[in-house]
Amino acid sequence: MDMKDKIKEVYEGLEKEGYVIGDLGSVTVSSDGSAKVMINMHSPYVLALSCLGEDLPCITNQMLSVIGGKVTYTEESGINAKLVANDGAVCYGKNLEEAVLCCKVLERAAMVYLTVAPFGDAKEVI
Repeated sequence: MDMKDKIKEVYEGLEKEGYVIGDLGSVTVSSDGSAKVMINMHSPYVLALSCLGEDLPCITNQMLSVIGGKVTYTEESGINAKLVANDGAVCYGKNLEEAVLCCKVLERAAMVYLTVAPFGDAKEVI
């Protein structure tokens, strides 16, 4: 199976969940030898958060285990995502499946954060 077919297989059905890849965004495999996969995502809640210019605190256990902690606008060691101002975010993984999981967890966390934010500060897991 070539990379294009692999990407299609991994992303099948995500359009229904509000993600954009290929059509969905860009998928890039780094050439620095690390075999790290990067997904530039433009899903609704992550895009909305990126337009506010706010960092996303680590508010769910899934964020902690999959992403590694708070998501900011800079690359931080151990964190598998970063926000991109007015554009969404970039998620990383060792393979496509990990990168897609990171996207899903980030979108859900952004949705939860934007839902609870009007009621006060979201409590961080760490």
